[in-house]
Amino acid sequence: MTPRKLRLKIILLFLTLGANLFAQTSTIETQSIGNPRFNFWIDIPKEWTAEDRSANGDGFFIYGADSSLDIRVYGSLRVIDEEEEWAILTKGCKTKDFHFLDGHIGKQISCDYSLSFIRLSKDDLITFYVHGPRALIMSKLKLFETIAKSLRRGKPKIH
Repeated sequence: MTPRKLRLKIILLFLTLGANLFAQTSTIETQSIGNPRFNFWIDIPKEWTAEDRSANGDGFFIYGADSSLDIRVYGSLRVIDEEEEWAILTKGCKTKDFHFLDGHIGKQISCDYSLSFIRLSKDDLITFYVHGPRALIMSKLKLFETIAKSLRRGKPKIH
């Protein structure tokens, strides 16, 4: 095989893999759930359910991915110093910037048994949180990232 043919095969392979990955994450039928207290919305797969079981109306428990996963989305007020808050949230975890669909930049925090996507503002933070077996979380990482990217303030749908 010539080097040119090999390069073309590699390019074709990457294009095929990329198209398959995009198809897996972008064709999900979704429903929007919103929280008036913290003014946020997020899109979850249509076959999943969300329940507001909180005592203070701060968010939702989300069901449908796998019964061994604890999935939530919630708001919380920022009541301590930002530096102290990050030390608590990221202790023993890996952190990187995360880009939401509306252009806002937040954080992705990956710990041994949890994955969090955090959208910060001056007064509060909104968290999409997944807890469970690490291998299971990682097997659904692209799905969770797609859901987390939809987290936004004040709009039922992104157009």
